[in-house]
Amino acid sequence: SEYTADSPLIAMRLLEPSFGDGDFLLPAIERLLDYWTTNCSGSDPTALSACIQAVELHKETFETTRRRVLAYLIMREISSELAEYLVDGWLINGDYLLTELRGPFDVVVGNPPYVRQESIKEMKEYFSSRYQTYQGTADLYVYFVERGMSLLRDGGYFSYIVANKWMRAAYGKPLRKWLKERQIEEIIDFGDLPVFEQATTYPCILRMSKKIQDNTIQVTNVDTLSFHSLDEYI
Repeated sequence: SEYTADSPLIAMRLLEPSFGDGDFLLPAIERLLDYWTTNCSGSDPTALSACIQAVELHKETFETTRRRVLAYLIMREISSELAEYLVDGWLINGDYLLTELRGPFDVVVGNPPYVRQESIKEMKEYFSSRYQTYQGTADLYVYFVERGMSLLRDGGYFSYIVANKWMRAAYGKPLRKWLKERQIEEIIDFGDLPVFEQATTYPCILRMSKKIQDNTIQVTNVDTLSFHSLDEYI
């Protein structure tokens, strides 16, 4: 909600840690171009390349979404040369937790991958030395949360869709302790509702900001998916 076409998007930087099929990335690009068209016509469009940084680990997914972004830019009447320049500036094929990123960012948004701790055994020593939220049985998204907040600019906003298990599971204890020192703006818990058809992930939306804590959190427990707009439901 902080990354809208009525915000000064040309002066903001957005980070997405695992862009997948582009479900968050493409709307962000659309809003950025809408802002540019309305407010910056005649300015150097190469400046847009600094506004978005998006990472994807899997090569095939990266290439597929890259083609989608290019096609969208060309549909918006951006030249092929400029489109290639912007995409090369925006998209990174790499591991979000290992890749050097040009922070800080005004907005960090995304849906980190659901990877169980059994699949990341070879990385646990690295995670334990780097992340305050480390716990030996923690799923991968825990470290995505800490890194996202660490890359956020003072006053910036963070919003992830993650599994809600961190709120109750033993592996979430270090994360819960770490979050007590951060400004949580909102938690929207979907419980066991089938938000994603392909998997049972028990998702929640975790929204935070890098601001002074005011000890107020908006919490919503969603009990149905029969609504047109989440904003209206809340």
